[in-house]
Amino acid sequence: VGMDIASYLEQKVSSVIGFQGEWWVDTKDHVLSYCCIDAIPLDFARFGLLYARNGDWNGTQVVNREWIETSTRPASNGVYLYYWWPLNQGFGAFGLNSQIVAIYPEDDLVVLRFSQYTRVGDGSTKRLSGNYHLTYPPRGFDNATFLNQMTDAVR
Repeated sequence: VGMDIASYLEQKVSSVIGFQGEWWVDTKDHVLSYCCIDAIPLDFARFGLLYARNGDWNGTQVVNREWIETSTRPASNGVYLYYWWPLNQGFGAFGLNSQIVAIYPEDDLVVLRFSQYTRVGDGSTKRLSGNYHLTYPPRGFDNATFLNQMTDAVR
């Protein structure tokens, strides 16, 4: 695309949908695009709606529809997608300690679940030995039970 991933996200996506996130970087300032973006749940919900609506945001095609379809299509093993996991009538991103962004396009629904979050270390997003995310998993929480209860309530 002719630019680094953080610039692309900011210029082509964030500025259009109002997403505000901050990616962690390694010690050489390379963006850790495979993980580690800090944002509030509202911002993750915006991103989820963008995917639920096939890349369209209020009439503007922000992300190519074909990319949305390709990136959420089950892989040859039938399980893992491009950072998405298949769900019954949808797909989801699952983070550390049961953090969830679940997307159900047919229902125009995005379901979120986030845990307590603390940045440990010097407060920066530079991945150093003393800098990391600290989150705690909820006791007795089950992703499938939670998501089934949410979709049942909506449907």
